[in-house]
Amino acid sequence: FRSGVLVPNGVDDHLLHVPLPPRKPRRPLHVLVIGRPVAQKCFNITLEAVDLALSRNFPMRFRLLLHSAEAATMGAGLVAALRRLTRDRRVRVEFDAQRTGVYAAIGWADVLLHPANTETQGLAVMEALAAGRPVVCRPLPVYEEQFGSLRHLRYANGGDAEAFMDEL
Repeated sequence: FRSGVLVPNGVDDHLLHVPLPPRKPRRPLHVLVIGRPVAQKCFNITLEAVDLALSRNFPMRFRLLLHSAEAATMGAGLVAALRRLTRDRRVRVEFDAQRTGVYAAIGWADVLLHPANTETQGLAVMEALAAGRPVVCRPLPVYEEQFGSLRHLRYANGGDAEAFMDEL
Protein backbone atom coordinates (compact mmCIF):
# COMPACT_ATOMS: atom_id res chain seq x y z
CA PHE A 1 0.00 0.00 0.00
CA ARG A 2 1.76 3.12 -1.21
CA SER A 3 -0.81 5.91 -1.13
CA GLY A 4 -4.20 6.81 0.23
CA VAL A 5 -6.77 9.52 0.32
CA LEU A 6 -7.65 11.40 3.49
CA VAL A 7 -11.36 12.13 3.77
CA PRO A 8 -11.93 14.87 6.41
CA ASN A 9 -15.55 15.37 7.50
CA GLY A 10 -16.74 12.88 4.89
CA VAL A 11 -15.72 15.11 1.96
CA ASP A 12 -13.65 13.19 -0.55
CA ASP A 13 -11.47 16.14 -1.54
CA HIS A 14 -9.53 14.32 -4.25
CA LEU A 15 -12.70 14.27 -6.37
CA LEU A 16 -12.84 18.05 -6.27
CA HIS A 17 -9.21 19.06 -6.83
CA VAL A 18 -6.08 17.87 -8.52
CA PRO A 19 -3.67 16.76 -5.74
CA LEU A 20 -1.08 19.35 -4.82
CA PRO A 21 2.37 18.48 -6.09
CA PRO A 22 5.07 18.15 -3.46
CA ARG A 23 7.64 20.91 -3.63
CA LYS A 24 10.70 22.14 -1.89
CA PRO A 25 10.22 25.13 0.43
CA ARG A 26 10.88 28.49 -1.17
CA ARG A 27 12.72 31.50 0.12
CA PRO A 28 11.03 33.28 1.66
CA LEU A 29 9.21 30.48 3.44
CA HIS A 30 5.42 30.76 3.03
CA VAL A 31 3.76 30.19 6.43
CA LEU A 32 0.00 29.66 6.63
CA VAL A 33 -2.19 30.07 9.72
CA ILE A 34 -5.79 28.82 9.51
CA GLY A 35 -8.22 29.22 12.35
CA ARG A 36 -10.37 31.18 14.68
CA PRO A 37 -8.95 34.32 16.32
CA VAL A 38 -9.95 33.24 19.83
CA ALA A 39 -8.06 32.53 23.05
CA GLN A 40 -8.47 28.73 23.01
CA LYS A 41 -6.82 28.63 19.60
CA CYS A 42 -3.86 30.59 21.04
CA PHE A 43 -4.17 33.35 18.49
CA ASN A 44 -1.97 35.53 20.67
CA ILE A 45 0.88 33.00 20.18
CA THR A 46 0.31 33.21 16.44
CA LEU A 47 0.63 36.99 16.48
CA GLU A 48 3.70 36.85 18.73
CA ALA A 49 5.34 34.30 16.41
CA VAL A 50 4.64 36.43 13.33
CA ASP A 51 5.92 39.52 15.13
CA LEU A 52 9.05 37.66 16.24
CA ALA A 53 9.80 36.46 12.71
CA LEU A 54 9.31 39.93 11.26
CA SER A 55 11.44 41.64 13.91
CA ARG A 56 14.29 39.19 13.32
CA ASN A 57 13.96 39.51 9.54
CA PHE A 58 13.46 35.78 9.04
CA PRO A 59 12.89 35.06 5.33
CA MET A 60 9.18 34.30 5.74
CA ARG A 61 5.82 35.46 4.41
CA PHE A 62 2.66 34.93 6.43
CA ARG A 63 -0.93 34.36 5.38
CA LEU A 64 -3.48 34.37 8.20
CA LEU A 65 -6.75 32.80 7.05
CA LEU A 66 -9.31 33.52 9.76
CA HIS A 67 -12.95 32.61 10.27
CA SER A 68 -15.08 35.74 10.01
CA ALA A 69 -17.69 34.52 12.50
CA GLU A 70 -15.20 35.26 15.28
CA ALA A 71 -14.10 38.64 13.92
CA ALA A 72 -16.86 40.56 15.68
CA THR A 73 -15.73 39.23 19.06
CA MET A 74 -12.08 40.24 18.70
CA GLY A 75 -10.94 42.73 21.33
CA ALA A 76 -9.45 46.10 20.53
CA GLY A 77 -5.94 44.86 21.32
CA LEU A 78 -6.20 42.02 18.81
CA VAL A 79 -7.62 44.29 16.13
CA ALA A 80 -4.78 46.77 16.72
CA ALA A 81 -2.18 43.98 16.50
CA LEU A 82 -3.64 42.72 13.21
CA ARG A 83 -3.69 46.24 11.77
CA ARG A 84 -0.07 46.75 12.76
CA LEU A 85 1.02 43.44 11.25
CA THR A 86 -0.80 44.02 7.98
CA ARG A 87 1.22 47.19 7.40
CA ASP A 88 4.08 44.84 6.62
CA ARG A 89 4.02 43.54 3.04
CA ARG A 90 5.09 40.10 4.30
CA VAL A 91 1.77 39.60 6.12
CA ARG A 92 -1.62 39.00 4.54
CA VAL A 93 -4.77 38.63 6.66
CA GLU A 94 -7.99 37.27 5.15
CA PHE A 95 -11.34 36.67 6.80
CA ASP A 96 -13.95 34.07 5.94
CA ALA A 97 -11.89 30.98 5.30
CA GLN A 98 -14.77 29.24 3.51
CA ARG A 99 -14.96 31.85 0.76
CA THR A 100 -11.21 32.21 0.33
CA GLY A 101 -10.64 28.51 -0.10
CA VAL A 102 -8.63 26.53 2.36
CA TYR A 103 -7.34 24.25 -0.39
CA ALA A 104 -5.91 27.17 -2.38
CA ALA A 105 -4.31 28.61 0.76
CA ILE A 106 -2.68 25.28 1.56
CA GLY A 107 -1.40 25.19 -2.02
CA TRP A 108 0.24 28.58 -1.44
CA ALA A 109 1.90 27.45 1.80
CA ASP A 110 5.18 25.75 2.48
CA VAL A 111 4.17 25.02 6.09
CA LEU A 112 1.13 25.33 8.36
CA LEU A 113 1.59 27.00 11.76
CA HIS A 114 -1.14 25.80 14.14
CA PRO A 115 -0.61 26.83 17.80
CA ALA A 116 -4.07 25.86 19.16
CA ASN A 117 -4.05 24.42 22.67
CA THR A 118 -7.42 22.67 22.28
CA GLU A 119 -8.54 20.66 19.29
CA THR A 120 -11.19 18.02 18.75
CA GLN A 121 -10.34 16.76 15.25
CA GLY A 122 -7.61 18.96 13.85
CA LEU A 123 -9.05 19.34 10.35
CA ALA A 124 -6.66 22.09 9.27
CA VAL A 125 -3.73 19.90 10.33
CA MET A 126 -5.21 16.88 8.52
CA GLU A 127 -5.82 18.87 5.34
CA ALA A 128 -2.29 20.29 5.30
CA LEU A 129 -0.71 16.88 5.94
CA ALA A 130 -2.92 15.27 3.28
CA ALA A 131 -1.72 17.92 0.81
CA GLY A 132 1.90 17.11 1.64
CA ARG A 133 2.60 20.27 3.61
CA PRO A 134 4.52 20.16 6.90
CA VAL A 135 2.79 21.32 10.08
CA VAL A 136 4.13 22.92 13.26
CA CYS A 137 1.71 22.51 16.18
CA ARG A 138 1.49 21.74 19.91
CA PRO A 139 1.77 18.10 21.00
CA LEU A 140 -1.96 17.68 21.66
CA PRO A 141 -3.35 14.21 22.43
CA VAL A 142 -5.57 14.31 19.32
CA TYR A 143 -2.53 14.81 17.06
CA GLU A 144 -0.43 12.21 18.83
CA GLU A 145 -3.33 9.73 18.58
CA GLN A 146 -4.14 10.42 14.93
CA PHE A 147 -0.72 11.10 13.48
CA GLY A 148 1.92 9.87 15.93
CA SER A 149 5.34 11.04 14.86
CA LEU A 150 4.95 11.73 11.16
CA ARG A 151 7.99 13.14 9.43
CA HIS A 152 6.14 16.29 8.32
CA LEU A 153 4.58 16.99 11.73
CA ARG A 154 6.70 19.01 14.14
CA TYR A 155 5.69 19.57 17.74
CA ALA A 156 6.56 22.91 19.37
CA ASN A 157 7.02 21.62 22.89
CA GLY A 158 7.53 24.97 24.60
CA GLY A 159 4.19 26.25 23.40
CA ASP A 160 5.36 29.86 23.15
CA ALA A 161 6.21 31.94 20.08
CA GLU A 162 9.93 31.15 20.42
CA ALA A 163 9.26 27.37 20.36
CA PHE A 164 7.18 27.71 17.19
CA MET A 165 9.86 29.80 15.49
CA ASP A 166 12.50 27.21 16.45
CA GLU A 167 10.48 24.49 14.72
CA LEU A 168 9.86 26.62 11.63
